[in-house]
Amino acid sequence: MMFSMDLPTIATILGTVASVAGLLVAAIQSIRLRELKRRNDADVWQAISTAQAAIRRLEMTKAVKEDVQVAQAYAKATELLRQLIKQAALAERAYTDTTVDEWVKGSRITGEWQIAAARRYVSPPRGCLPFKRRLDRRISNDDSQRRHQS
Repeated sequence: MMFSMDLPTIATILGTVASVAGLLVAAIQSIRLRELKRRNDADVWQAISTAQAAIRRLEMTKAVKEDVQVAQAYAKATELLRQLIKQAALAERAYTDTTVDEWVKGSRITGEWQIAAARRYVSPPRGCLPFKRRLDRRISNDDSQRRHQS
């Protein structure tokens, strides 16, 4: 007994197989992407920890204020830490003040300037004009401050 299929049936079967294969590939890629993000996040936090340790060591020396090279190293280390905090903030799915508070509570960031650097990337709630005005005042120069007050 020979089993025969017409063209529409064959096309349906092939389409179904291709759809299932596509879903499997998408699932595998999603798993890989999640793993890559997890590894990247771990690398960023390790770099943050390393930069913080370097900054603490530089702050403990009195040479920060006296030696130009040490002062430059300190400035570069703090700028690196700011960039790493930005990278960590942008990697968060929902980055809010609560996220920053959790980072502080978990000792991921310490010190007022680190907390301020982290809060710079918190987006204001939609339609929150007073918040936007406060943010604009913080980052603008004196001339633009006068414009926002009027």
